[in-house]
Amino acid sequence: MSIAGWGRCSVITAHQAGPVSVAAMAEPCAKRENMFCYCLFCESGKSRFAAGALVKIRSCRTIIPRQTLHTWRRGEMVNMERDLFPGYLFLYSDVRWSRDELRSVDGVIQCLRTTDQVNELQGEDEQFALSLLNTDGVIGKTRVYQEGQLIRLCSGAFTGLKARILKVDRRSHCIKIEIPFASRLIQTWVEYEMTELAEEKDAAPAESDPQAGNPVP
Repeated sequence: MSIAGWGRCSVITAHQAGPVSVAAMAEPCAKRENMFCYCLFCESGKSRFAAGALVKIRSCRTIIPRQTLHTWRRGEMVNMERDLFPGYLFLYSDVRWSRDELRSVDGVIQCLRTTDQVNELQGEDEQFALSLLNTDGVIGKTRVYQEGQLIRLCSGAFTGLKARILKVDRRSHCIKIEIPFASRLIQTWVEYEMTELAEEKDAAPAESDPQAGNPVP
């Protein structure tokens, strides 16, 4: 299975931490000569332990992909990081590692491979690994939406207006909002990309209009 921007490591996509656009990824950095990239699947909670064990065996670089979340906490806008692929670890080395060497490291379960012939990542998988190396493992900023949050519309006819989130549909990447308009609160669905988080302020009371469509799956 190949997913653009995520590579062909098929097990990874089952553990995605949240939606991430390909545009949020940096361009792959130039590969150094004789540098090999690996993707390791680790026991739950042991990816950082395994990373420490690998660098003690020989000189190498390890990265655990992380996602930056832009959200509100205790009334302030903060950036938080969480693992993008829980349990996965990327290894970069100037020398080849055998599959037995990698699997002998405490906490490592499996070495994911692009093909059955070699352990190193190749093609799109290697390019994805190099993109991670270029950003120190951090992929973009992803907004975290919750019911009750205040957002600002940044595209479309209502650009600049603030609205309150009523419901979040993460599968379709849409949120149901209330927009203050003509002394009323009009409910509608919009896509994540049309909005941004706004500072909390008291909204003027208005009569709510429950008539609104549903998001397209």
